[in-house]
Amino acid sequence: MGFDRTGLGFPSYQSTPYLEFTTWIYALQNPDDGHIDRVKQRRREFAEIHAKAADILDPQWGFGRRGGLAIGEDETVEDLATRTKPPLYEYNVFRPETVEAIGREQVLSAPAYYVEELDSGGVFMAVTEPPKQCGHEGQQCEEVADQLGLSLAKTERYH
Repeated sequence: MGFDRTGLGFPSYQSTPYLEFTTWIYALQNPDDGHIDRVKQRRREFAEIHAKAADILDPQWGFGRRGGLAIGEDETVEDLATRTKPPLYEYNVFRPETVEAIGREQVLSAPAYYVEELDSGGVFMAVTEPPKQCGHEGQQCEEVADQLGLSLAKTERYH
């Protein structure tokens, strides 16, 4: 767990406090040694840990993707965090207002890898099975985005 882009130290964005979870993604990739069941369990636990953190920390907005924060050219973190209908990333924490704007049943029944309702009324969603990313063939990202009425996150600019 870290507090800046490198995972160490204090917040680098003074006006935008945030918390970052990082892990070695290699532990979630398909093994060569036939231990796929153990790896699938790690993937599930990876999603569950993030859902639990979202439940405890109750963030205004949360998202995740492999490779760091990536947003569109004309967007800011503050703009994305205050939208009722933010773009869809591989991992998302939707606050209660977002869930209500989209429709609770639409969110809870989305064909994502992992969906969990939070005590706050928000929802944590892992769209893809870790470490898979949106934008790769065979991922259900577009299907989930269509069901939720959200755009897929643009990833032209990294922070």
